[in-house]
This record gives sequence, structure tokens and C-alpha cells, in this order.
Amino acid sequence: MKKVMMVVLGIFLVSGIVYQAQAADVTYSVKVQVVSVSADWTTLFSTPTCNAGSKFNIYGASISVQNTGNVNEDFILSCANSGSWNVTSSTPGANNEFRLMALFNSIEPSSVDYDVNLDTMTTTSLTASVTRYAGDQSGNNVPQNETRGVWVSFCAPTETPVGTEQSITITIDAQSTP
Repeated sequence: MKKVMMVVLGIFLVSGIVYQAQAADVTYSVKVQVVSVSADWTTLFSTPTCNAGSKFNIYGASISVQNTGNVNEDFILSCANSGSWNVTSSTPGANNEFRLMALFNSIEPSSVDYDVNLDTMTTTSLTASVTRYAGDQSGNNVPQNETRGVWVSFCAPTETPVGTEQSITITIDAQSTP
């Protein structure tokens, strides 16, 4: 009987110690970041006809890209293959290859403003930097509500590509600037 009483008394003593513990408050702070981008191509245009192997700035107009989030953003660009044409990072060498280059610039750039090593778009998403896709503007560390103009240069397939109209999708995305 004494052993049972000691065990019960021991439980009450432990309970008393637990009962006397102090509570602590923990504050958890959260900042919600909204990463958002909008692209607007308001210039009306008709589908251009171009010669095989030609190079030019698409439609002579830029795509307006705006940071619509609440943090500074880096823009991310890529393009997709088109029907029977495939994007290449080098000069098109086949009837089914094309190259797209992009440059953030306030005015229409000339062909010498593009850098093949830094401004070529591919199916892989590449983040704009102070050198990649950068002209007199960049898609890097773009403040909230700021807009950049991105100019796209097209290099057509060589010789006799498929004569039907092709649609090329350009994707512009964004991420929070690290």
C-alpha cells in the first residue's frame, strides 16, 4: 500500500511541476509577394510575308511588358516550336529552323544591337539580366508598375521552307528578383 501511495504522490508532484510552467507567445510574420506580369501588343498588324533566310524586327513594334506584381521582378522569356518549324539558337541552317531574338529597348533596335549569344530565345525559359535580352532597358529587377518594351527579331528558315503560315508562341513570365 505504501508503494502505491508513493507512486500516486509522485504523479501529483510531477503534475504540480507541469502546472507551474510559464506560457510563451510566438509571433509569426508573413509578407505576401505577388509576382505578376502582363504583356500587351496593341499594334494592329497583318501577317507578314518574308523571304527565306531574311532577318527583321517583327512588325516594327515592341511588346509592352509590365510588372503588375507587388515586388521587383525579373522577366523570363521563351518560345515554342511552330508546327513544322523548330527554333534554333544558331543561324537557321535548314528549311524547318527559325531563330528568335529579344531585346528590351525603348526604341526599335537595329540588327547590330542584338547579341546572338545573349538575346536568342529558345524553348528553355531564360531569365533576363543586365546583359541577357538587355538593350537600353533590361527585364531585370523591374520595379512595381514599370513597363519595358521588348523587341523581337525573327530569322526565317533558309531556302524553301513550308509555304504555309506558321504561328510562333512567345512566353513571357516573371519571378521575384532575388
